[in-house]
Amino acid sequence: MRCSRSTQITVAVIAFLAGVAVSRLWLPWADIAIAAVAVTGLAIFRLRLGLVIVLVFSFGIWRGETTVFAHTPLGQSLDQTVTVVGAITDDPGPTKSGQTAFIVRVESLEGMPVSGDIRVYTMGSTALVRGYRVVLNGKLRPARGIVPVQMSFAQVEIISKRLNLLEQIRQRFFVATRSVIPEPMSGLAVGLLIGARALLDQPIEDTLKIVGLTHIVAVSGSNLTIMIQAARRMLFGLSLFAMTAISGWLLFAFLLVAGFGAPLVRAALVSGLGLFVRYYGYNAKPMTLIAIPAFLTVAYKPDYLLLDPGWQLSFLAFIGIMVLSPLLVHRYLARPNTVSLLFMESVGAQIATLPFILALFGNLSVVSLVSNVIIVPMVPLAMFLGFAAGAIATVAPIAAGWIALPATGLIGLMIGLAQWFATWPYAYYSIT
Repeated sequence: MRCSRSTQITVAVIAFLAGVAVSRLWLPWADIAIAAVAVTGLAIFRLRLGLVIVLVFSFGIWRGETTVFAHTPLGQSLDQTVTVVGAITDDPGPTKSGQTAFIVRVESLEGMPVSGDIRVYTMGSTALVRGYRVVLNGKLRPARGIVPVQMSFAQVEIISKRLNLLEQIRQRFFVATRSVIPEPMSGLAVGLLIGARALLDQPIEDTLKIVGLTHIVAVSGSNLTIMIQAARRMLFGLSLFAMTAISGWLLFAFLLVAGFGAPLVRAALVSGLGLFVRYYGYNAKPMTLIAIPAFLTVAYKPDYLLLDPGWQLSFLAFIGIMVLSPLLVHRYLARPNTVSLLFMESVGAQIATLPFILALFGNLSVVSLVSNVIIVPMVPLAMFLGFAAGAIATVAPIAAGWIALPATGLIGLMIGLAQWFATWPYAYYSIT
C-alpha cells in the first residue's frame, strides 16, 4: 500500500502512541502486541514503512516502561513523611476545602537530588507565588492525574523569593490586568489566559458548570490555536515574512504571560509548526501538524497520553479545529470571512471535545450545546482583548483604563449570557 509522506508520519506516530499505551496497560502482552503489529504493518504497508511501524511501536513500549512512576524515588517514598525542596511551578490558588493548592517541581528528597512533581495542599499560605523555592514537610500519598503524588496539609517554608525576569514580567502583567478589569471579569480574563479555575469567583465557577462552559478555563491550548489562526488571516495582506513574524511574536507573548504551561506549549508547537511549514512552502496535512507535537510531548513525558486530561482535550480540540472545521466551512459557508471562520473553528473544537468533556467533568448541561455555540466563539477574542489590556496596563497604566473597556464589556457579556442560560429550567444534571 502506497502512502504519502504525511500519512506515513501520522501512522508512525499512532504506532508510537499505541506502544506507550501497551506499556502502561498490557505490558505482559507486549511481545504478542509487537508480533501482531509486525504482521499487520507488513501486510498492509510496504516493507520499509512496516519496519518503521514496528520500530516506533517498540520504542513506545520501551519509553513507557522506563518512566513508570512506581520505579522513581518519589514513587518509592509513598506513605512516608519526607522533607522536600523544590520550586513552585504554577499559580497557587484556593480549593473548596479552604486549602491552597499548587505544584512543586522537586529538586531534592531527604537531601538527595530527585526530579519530579508533587501536588501540594497547605493551609493559610496565601503569600505563595509561582517561582518561590520552598521546603515541604509532610506525608506523600498517591494521586490521580498527570501529577501522581500529593502532599496534603503540608508544612511549607519559603527559602527564596527571588523570581527570574520572565516571572517578574508575568506577575506584573497579571497585577496590571486585575487592576484595569474589574471583578468578576478580571478573574475570568486571567483564567482564560492561564487555564486557572482557582482564580474565578465561586458563583461564576458554579454558573460555568451549570451551562457546560467549565472547559473554557480548563487546561487546553485550543483557544490559543484559534486565536493565532485568526491573527494570521487578519495579517493576510502583509508579506509572508511579516505575517509569520508577527504571528510568531504574538505566540511567544502569550506563552510568556501564561507561564509556558504545558497546554499552551502544546498549542504553540502545533501553531508554530503550521507557521513554519507555510513560510517555507511545505504542503503538510493538518493531521501531520498534530501528530508531530503529539509524538514530541509523549516522548518527553509518556504519562501525558493516559493520565493528563489536558493533553487529551488539547489534541481532540486540535483535530476539531484543523480537520473538522475545514469540512464544516466547505459544507456550510459559501463566502467565509474571518468572523465566520473563527465561529466554525470554535464549533469544530466543541464537536470534537464535547463527549470527552461530559465524561471528564461528569456533568450533563441541557443548555450546553446552545451556550457553547453562542459563547465559545467569543473566547479567543476575549483572550486577545484581555491580553492587550494587561500588556498596555503593564507599560502605560494611565491609558489602560480605556483600552480595557472592550475586554471588560465582552467578558461581562459572556458572564451575563452564561448566567441567563443558567436560569433555564432543568439546565443541569450530574451524571456518573
